[in-house]
Amino acid sequence: GGMESMTELAWLSGANPRARVGITAAVLPLRDMPWPAKQANTMHIAAGGGFVLVATPGFWRHDLESRGLDFARRGATFDAALDDLLEALSDTKYGPGPSVDGPPPVWLAGAAATMSKLIIRGLPFQSSRAVPADLAPMATEFFDRGGVKLAHRVRVEVGDHAVSGDQIEW
Repeated sequence: GGMESMTELAWLSGANPRARVGITAAVLPLRDMPWPAKQANTMHIAAGGGFVLVATPGFWRHDLESRGLDFARRGATFDAALDDLLEALSDTKYGPGPSVDGPPPVWLAGAAATMSKLIIRGLPFQSSRAVPADLAPMATEFFDRGGVKLAHRVRVEVGDHAVSGDQIEW
């Protein structure tokens, strides 16, 4: 498994206080409320308002099944968790509560079903793992259906070797 993202970002924002930081997507059904809201508000305050929370229903079956969650129902589980998250982000009882400028922005990441949900909710969409030719029709559909803000996750590799092609081992 990977590093726990909120802990890693806390270190990163402390080491780079002027950087804008965010999660490239928290698998919301795996997180217990209200902790993601408390962590996100803390990061938003610590980063001087520069934190973005990206949430996703999840992609890897084994992640969800390891918590006893039904992979086929991850969309419904995600919807309920997203409702809880959006409510908890603005609730001051989950210290520290939102910053004076409000809670951090919430973006959603995922496939077509998630994109449909966020258009209805008016939330931004973060696509990933697509080359420009694959992203273009998705972006067109997103904006044609009323989407407002679209971002694309990229991977930057630094090293002393040439990278060829567009396939990336994540």
